Amino acid sequence: MGEERERLRVALRVLAAVTDFREPAETDMQALRSYAPLLTRRPPDELACQVIQEVLRARGRFGNGISEEV
Repeated sequence: MGEERERLRVALRVLAAVTDFREPAETDMQALRSYAPLLTRRPPDELACQVIQEVLRARGRFGNGISEEV
């Protein structure tokens, strides 16, 4: 679970930078690209969201865009 948590933290840092109209740290962007190598051409916010979705889906908490827990 440590790796999943780090992926989420990186993705959230990127989203925070985008929200603050800043460029995300290059180290965070490199990490995101390594987590989703087929999606590297997406904008940083979309890439971060995709990584978050993949982590949540792997945890069984996210499927087809709708939370499975109530």
